[in-house]
Amino acid sequence: MPGSATWYVARIAPTAIPSKRTGNDAQERWQAKWQLTRRLYERGFDKRVIIGLYRFLDWVLTLPEDLAAEYDERLSEFEEEQTMEYITSTERRGIKIGVLRGSTGIILRQLQQRIGLLDEATQSHIRALPLEQIEELGDALFKFNTLADLTAWLQKYQLPAEAPV
Repeated sequence: MPGSATWYVARIAPTAIPSKRTGNDAQERWQAKWQLTRRLYERGFDKRVIIGLYRFLDWVLTLPEDLAAEYDERLSEFEEEQTMEYITSTERRGIKIGVLRGSTGIILRQLQQRIGLLDEATQSHIRALPLEQIEELGDALFKFNTLADLTAWLQKYQLPAEAPV
């Protein structure tokens, strides 16, 4: 049936699959396989249909292990690009805040495992650190043996005084 994925492959396979023409040229087979796979995605066929047709391509256009791995990586990147939606600046800030909160939570738990319970002032100080400093603290915390070690490290990162209200 015209327009179906099977029809599309049957129509273009003779010209798009140069298996006889490529012979032992694995790089040319890689190119042919990639172009055909990309065209299937660009035509909007369902992923299940593409996977079924991909099995056929895999059989016809066999690649050496290194090129097969490169093909798989490129396909994964391509699939991500196809499904990636635009992220607004507000969403980016939200993601950044989420990463900061998650990282801070992990660091606080690790510190409490390493040196014991932390007072509220110390926890607040850590929660106020920017992500870059949280990451540095994550590296440094394995050197801490006491709360004094953590306090000395935090003194390097004095927080700005709060603006008057």
